[in-house]
Amino acid sequence: MGGDYELALRERILDPLELKFTGITLNPEMKSRMTSGHDAEGKEVPHWDLPGLAGAGALLSNAKDMFRFLRANIGEPTTKLERAMRVSHEPREKAQGANMIGLCWHILSVGEERIVWHNGGTGGYRSFVGFDPDKEVGVVVLMNSTQGGDDIGLHLLNNLLPLAAPSAAPVVRTEGVVSREVTAFDIRQGGANQRAKKL
Repeated sequence: MGGDYELALRERILDPLELKFTGITLNPEMKSRMTSGHDAEGKEVPHWDLPGLAGAGALLSNAKDMFRFLRANIGEPTTKLERAMRVSHEPREKAQGANMIGLCWHILSVGEERIVWHNGGTGGYRSFVGFDPDKEVGVVVLMNSTQGGDDIGLHLLNNLLPLAAPSAAPVVRTEGVVSREVTAFDIRQGGANQRAKKL
């Protein structure tokens, strides 16, 4: 495209999907909203900056944008971009256990159901996004800790998938406030049907 990786992402994916709080270079508003990452012991760790390996973990986002991205991956595609996204969900190779690999997506079979998912992480942060394309439901799990949340996301999508046993006693955390808009988000209704839930 004659430009850099972030420019290509912005032109081809981020801007068309209106992902305003997703990028590699943080603008002042994104910086002000960013939470601190933590290691397994709960100690704050510095943010990783990966410009040389941008495709391997330099992209940062928030819950609202992740739900927008998830919504673009579910249901009947209406744009050229969404049609291309559906092609990325198609299984291409066998992977570990009941997983297949698509174009950067894992496809997990659970009986007759399937879950399309991927995770990510850098120092102090972990993320999970997954969805059942047939039921048109999805989950985003974002953690500011090196402790992953894959089991939580998979279990929410299919309760036959177990939660992992904790490796140590849980660390007591201070409760934070999350706005009602991101507490629950009905992706099929484009966020029009928002409701608060306690998990």
